[in-house]
Amino acid sequence: MRIFLLANNWVGLEIARYLKSKRENIIALGVHEIEKQKYTKEIINTVKTENIFSAGQFKLKKTLTKIKNLDPDIIIAAFWGYILKPELINLTKIGCINFHPGFLPYNRGMNPNVWPFIESTPAGVSLHFIDKGIDTGDIIAQKKIEIEPVDTAGSLEKKTWNSLLILFKKTWPKIKNNSVRRIAQSTSYATYHLAKQVDELDFIDFNKKYLAKDLCWIGNDLPCASDGNSLYRGYGCPQRRVVGPSAVYGSYRRAFYSLAFLRLVGKWNLVANLGF
Repeated sequence: MRIFLLANNWVGLEIARYLKSKRENIIALGVHEIEKQKYTKEIINTVKTENIFSAGQFKLKKTLTKIKNLDPDIIIAAFWGYILKPELINLTKIGCINFHPGFLPYNRGMNPNVWPFIESTPAGVSLHFIDKGIDTGDIIAQKKIEIEPVDTAGSLEKKTWNSLLILFKKTWPKIKNNSVRRIAQSTSYATYHLAKQVDELDFIDFNKKYLAKDLCWIGNDLPCASDGNSLYRGYGCPQRRVVGPSAVYGSYRRAFYSLAFLRLVGKWNLVANLGF
């Protein structure tokens, strides 16, 4: 099978390593633009191909012609951060497979590791075909992930990475033989989120009282256990920034330190309002 691999981040690297360990034929590699690259040097060194394309090149007709001439059977998009156009997907015989760190059709789009905490939707991972929509293509395989009381969106994110890798290794033989059973996604209970929706959740009014369940996603990879009314042991959850009325009280992925700072400077009333 002639594979066109689009890879970024740790998951992309591990998928590249797995395919190479199986002596699969990776005929070309797609990489992120420089400002979005993660583990790209390691991925390039693993794949060892002369046919390397950056995301921006996919807009060019000459690039599509080159890819067409490479005659790919399949595109594997492992943590690819760009929307793929039909003119690229249609160059393959089998199609394009995407790695989604969410349990589709729940939490399509951005930050699927956050919304199970906010909306009580199932957490999990999905392998699916890419179509003209965003995370709407037929499902190949998926697995639910149990959220434990001490989980954060940060720890859930790490769980999804490992689960995707395991799921792909288990499913790859069927993908390779083009014998997977495609399951159409339901539209009746699908959810979709934009990146800006997480930004809207970031703001905390220190003059307002909150239930612990409403704040259990604040912070970084620190445990947050809750009985619904109070927080204990940990100071928050996932991976995004938390912004108070001043930037002094919040920074990207560091809400915990902001709360510690409030305690240090004696802002007990603000900390008390957060339930600590």
